[in-house]
Formats: sequence, C-alpha cells, structure tokens
Amino acid sequence: MTETLRTARWLWALTLLVIAGIGSTASAETLLAATSLISGSQTVTSAFDVDAPGTLTVHLTDLDWPEKLGSLSFALVNSTTVLTSFTDTGTVSFDVAAPGSFTAIVSGNVQSGSALHLGAYSLQVDFVSQVPVPATGLLLASALAGLLGLAQWRGSAYRSCSADVMESSSLAPTLTALS
Repeated sequence: MTETLRTARWLWALTLLVIAGIGSTASAETLLAATSLISGSQTVTSAFDVDAPGTLTVHLTDLDWPEKLGSLSFALVNSTTVLTSFTDTGTVSFDVAAPGSFTAIVSGNVQSGSALHLGAYSLQVDFVSQVPVPATGLLLASALAGLLGLAQWRGSAYRSCSADVMESSSLAPTLTALS
C-alpha cells in the first residue's frame, strides 16, 4: 500500500510539472477560410487581424472546378510592405513578429479557350500563436502539490491514531474480527 501511495505521489508531481509547464502553449486558429469563383480575370482581397506574435500558414488550392484556372497567385501585405507572395498553388508559412492587420490578395485568370470561363480556388490562413502561461499556473501547481502533501500527512496521522485506539480499546478483538 505504501509503494502504491509513493507511485501515485510521483505521478501527481510529474503531472503538476507538465501542467505548470515549461513556459508557453500553442494556440491555433483559422483566421480566413474562403472559396471563390473566378470569371475571366479577377482579384479578390480579404482582410484579417493577428492579435499576437506567431506563425501564419497560407494554403492556396485550385479546385479544378468547373475548369482548372490558367493562373493563380497570392500576396500577403500589411500597411507598409508585401510580407510574402507566390504564384500557383501551394502552402507557405512565416513568422509574424507583432500583432497587426493584414490583407490577403488572390489573383486568378481562367484558362483561355475554356467553355465556361469559370474557375474556383480555396484559400485558408491558419495562425499559431505562442501564449505564455501566466505565473498563476505555477501558483496552482504548488498549491495542488501542497494539498497532496497535506492529504498524505493527514492520512498517515489518521492511520497511526486509529491503530493506537484499536490497541487500547476493549472492542479491539470484535473490531478486528469484523474487518
């Protein structure tokens, strides 16, 4: 029984260290998800905001519906500069150093000679931020460890006290027979 309690105590301590953690945790979200139909030659802009430093990942896909697009390009800009751009479909990731407002620009052309003069693409922008764990996480972990230690101490004190009562009680043979 003592070995089981010791193992449980170590598991709790390890769990608390993991929860208190090692400084930060990742928070992922999709900032922009759009599917658009292009007729002829078009440019589509979409604005979004980033609230913290992190990593942006852009996925641009030609849906080949109803026909494959002749060309497709992407650019991501902020108020002062072009942050990234690429031609054709693909995925690109890059770090954002500070919060800010961004605009995604997608340009596409339908293939010449296509019967319907239509094409479609899909754009998805994902963001993963590094969120620092507040100091209260460490405070919570230390409080839980203290409660675990208190419970163990009270449990051992209760067991030794109940053993003393059993030895001094006139009901000890009856209680022992019942247990």
